[in-house]
Parts: sequence; structure tokens; C-alpha cells
Amino acid sequence: MEGQLAVAVEEKNSVMSMFAKAADEKDAVTERCAKAEEAAVTLSAKVNELEDKVLEMSADSLRAAEAAAMRADDDCKRLEAELAASQCAKRKLEKDKAKLREGYEKSERERLKLDARFEMRRETQVMNLERTPAEAAKESVEGCFKATRKAMQVLDINAA
Repeated sequence: MEGQLAVAVEEKNSVMSMFAKAADEKDAVTERCAKAEEAAVTLSAKVNELEDKVLEMSADSLRAAEAAAMRADDDCKRLEAELAASQCAKRKLEKDKAKLREGYEKSERERLKLDARFEMRRETQVMNLERTPAEAAKESVEGCFKATRKAMQVLDINAA
């Protein structure tokens, strides 16, 4: 029996040492689990912090993008208004140009008529070369320039 007792004691010591090793391993695993939990909590906090930063940055980016879009829309509307005003001014200038061209052509026709009329008068009026300069100076020049004044009035009206 003593042999059996010695074997039982030896088995007991072996089991106790296994329990001690298992307890040590359990303590080591528990300690590692605690450290892992702390690391997980720390990482979770960092993740939450980063998520908040990302949300804040995306909200800021979204606000900035919306502001840029609004500025672009305002610029587009302003440019459309400027384009419309420029096109209106261009049409008005084209109308004015057409009126001026028409007035110029009419004035040119009137000038040609006056030139023809003056040529006819020059041909029909025979200058009396025998008259003295004193007699010629006494003659009224009012009739000669009446047509010229009318032509100038027509030119002034067309120019306006």
C-alpha cells in the first residue's frame, strides 16, 4: 500500500503541478485578455474619435462644396444677365448702324443731287465776263447759297 500511496501522492503532486501550471496559464491568459480589452477600449475610443473627425470634415467639405456651388450658380446667373445685356446692346448698335448707313446713303444721294443742280446752274448761267468786280460784288449771293443751306440742314437731320 505504501507503494500505492507513493504513486497516489506522486499523481497528486503531478496533478497539483498541472493545476498550478493551468492556474498560471489562466492568470497569464486573463492578464492578456485584460490587456486586450484595454486595447480594444482604447481602439474603440480612437475609432469613435476618428469617425467624429471624418463626419466633421465631411460636413465641412459638404458645406464648402455647397457654398462653392452657390457661388458658381450666382456667377452663372450674373454672366447670363451680362450676356443678355451685351446681346441687347449689340442688337441696338446694329440697328443704329443700319440707321446711320441709311442716313449716310440718303445724304450722299442728296449731295449728288445738289452737285448735279449746281453743275446745271453753272452751265445755264453765263458769266458776264465784261462786268466789273464792283458790279459783281453788288449782286446778292443769297439765292446761290439757299440750296446749300437746305442740303446742310438735311445732312444735320440725318446725322442726328
